[in-house]
Amino acid sequence: MASMLTKNALLLTRKSFQALTPRLSTNIRLYSEKTTPYYDPAEGKEASKEVSMPDELGGAVGIERWELLQKAKGDMDPFLLDGIKLTHGTKDKPTIIRSVCDTRTIGCVCDDDATTVRYIELCMGETRRCQCGHFFKLVDADAEV
Repeated sequence: MASMLTKNALLLTRKSFQALTPRLSTNIRLYSEKTTPYYDPAEGKEASKEVSMPDELGGAVGIERWELLQKAKGDMDPFLLDGIKLTHGTKDKPTIIRSVCDTRTIGCVCDDDATTVRYIELCMGETRRCQCGHFFKLVDADAEV
């Protein structure tokens, strides 16, 4: 009996508190200085005399469509996920890492027979040195290298 009274009292207290406080609504928006490139929304969706049904580009929407358009233009790695071969990696001529963000975490397998990966966080325009001696530099993905 006492537990039911306590339970009802807590329920009433909570409901009265909720009635007194205004509802809070939060909107989270991500702001970015970089804008997405424009592409024609009708590209690949027009019917032609040779094709009776749309190809995979005609049925794709959103980020999948953008990826297919980039691959059609010749960019086989539109999200910059493929591994990069180490170049000279000297201070004067560092290995260039492209990115669309201001920071990027990369992994360096320092030796051919290494069983671990060393991770380095790069900042835009900054040259960083790995423990093995290789230098890396982060540049904008749209910039000419």
